[in-house]
Amino acid sequence: MNKVLQREFRVAFHRRSQPVWFRLVKYTVLTTLVYIFWHSTTFWGLFALAVVGGVGLHLFYRYKTNAWTRSYGRGLFRWDYDRVFGDNPNQ
Repeated sequence: MNKVLQREFRVAFHRRSQPVWFRLVKYTVLTTLVYIFWHSTTFWGLFALAVVGGVGLHLFYRYKTNAWTRSYGRGLFRWDYDRVFGDNPNQ
């Protein structure tokens, strides 16, 4: 289990797994949506839906990339193992 968590954190926090502009946009959109819907009666329902969708997408990509060890996808949401970890396997 420890190796699985180490690999997940390695992928999540690697500087090349997501471009900086994508992280900025992602967290700006999330913060804005929380600010807008915080006092809404549907906030927790939307929050639960986002969590379920995010976990589902994560598990799908993890399955398709063989636990982040194989490239998968096209375009903006492509996971390119060689680009991220190809230069140094100990990163």
